[in-house]
Amino acid sequence: MCTFCVVLQRFVTEPDAENVLGKTEWRLELENGEHNHPAATDISAYPAARRLKGDEQQTIWEISDAGADPKVILATVRQRNPKCELIVKDIYNHKAQLRNVNLNGRTPLEKLLDDMQSDGVLHVYERDAEGRITRLFFALPLCVALAREFYHVLLMDATYKTNKFKMPLLHAVSLSSTSQTFSAAFCFLRSETEADYTWALTQIKSIFDGDHLPKVIVTDCDQALMSALATVFPNAHNLLCVQRDFPPKVCDYLKNTWIVHKERFVHAWTRNHRHLNNLVTSRAEGKHASLKSWHRLAVEHQEKAIRQRIAYERANTLIAHRNDIWADVRRKVSHFALKEVEKQVQKARHFGDVVKPCTETFQRTMGLPCAHAVRDILATPPGRFQMEHFFEHWWLDRPAPAAAGNGTRDLVAVMENVAARHDLLPPHQQRLLQDQLEVLSQEQVTAPVQDPPMRRPRGRPRGARGRRAPADNSTRRDPSAFERVPN
Repeated sequence: MCTFCVVLQRFVTEPDAENVLGKTEWRLELENGEHNHPAATDISAYPAARRLKGDEQQTIWEISDAGADPKVILATVRQRNPKCELIVKDIYNHKAQLRNVNLNGRTPLEKLLDDMQSDGVLHVYERDAEGRITRLFFALPLCVALAREFYHVLLMDATYKTNKFKMPLLHAVSLSSTSQTFSAAFCFLRSETEADYTWALTQIKSIFDGDHLPKVIVTDCDQALMSALATVFPNAHNLLCVQRDFPPKVCDYLKNTWIVHKERFVHAWTRNHRHLNNLVTSRAEGKHASLKSWHRLAVEHQEKAIRQRIAYERANTLIAHRNDIWADVRRKVSHFALKEVEKQVQKARHFGDVVKPCTETFQRTMGLPCAHAVRDILATPPGRFQMEHFFEHWWLDRPAPAAAGNGTRDLVAVMENVAARHDLLPPHQQRLLQDQLEVLSQEQVTAPVQDPPMRRPRGRPRGARGRRAPADNSTRRDPSAFERVPN
């Protein structure tokens, strides 16, 4: 530690005629003027030179709210003010201050639940006897609107390392008419048992219109999830994401684990379901990355991007689709679907004298006319594609889905519902309900929500046999002999 020392003292003189309260004086004394280190070569070494100015604070706030990393924020601040002396640590410190201001004395989990309630986010959670969160489901209103509009195919996959409590996150995604992927719903679970998945799938099912539920659901080969799907979505076809090329040594594993579910991934069976070419969970895995990087912004921006793409395709026609055969469907069917049919048109034009029988696989799985159907359509007047040739999922103009609830509950509406049910009950049950309401009105407010317990994540623990142990990069010194505690 530097021995340089300066003392600043405050003195108040005796009152006199001119200064009734006395005169305040400051005295600066140098006790030790020697330094045991050289002077700093850069002014940024001194915190006083790195104090944030008003415009810099505003810049950090705006860019932080957009999800930018501290190094990106620092680069932006320096670009606007080349004389800025801030370092990355200052950005981290200021973001921590902003976080504490936003929390306003609440825990991050309490703030999350408050924000969901105020923003109308559909959410449901469960707690254990100690008040700890064990399950948390949520879906943003924009996600619910897209899911109710494009409901035919749903892909689910669990991801990890999304929260400090090591709770697995079940992520449900789907695709739009333009073949763009979007997140539909999220669910944090305490574990990956059938009971947990059944609860999660029940909540996911609630975001759909009762008459328009997913017809095809693609998942990994997780027995608990597959069993829960059979219970909650009994009429949906559950297809499995599998690796295509297997080494010879895994034949026994395939026989015991996969072949028993052959109807869910073998082409001979999957070709009978309209899966829209979604046989793997790659879409969900791709959304995991954006979710971990952008968080809520990634979810909110996806809806805007999809709506913009649909509007663009309604107003623009590709050069390849300007001839007469597309006249009745262009600007009404997505470019993705038209391009897939264009490939079938090229195949139909190269048919020879001998044509193989049609298996109708393309039509059943994609909901689009295959090369054989294209040949018949073009040969039959008027020789143009019609809207009925395309599965409605690919239409750009779709009927608006029924509105979903926003997850908020009005206390007055709840009490009116209780009063209506009260009038229908027999007298002895009415008395019982009144006693229960009386107890609730006198009890203390429910205990605050507690953080979930820490859980061991799925997979091999760090430092386990067969995995390289993490490097010890600590700068803490080894304990001295007198500090060691014998076993």
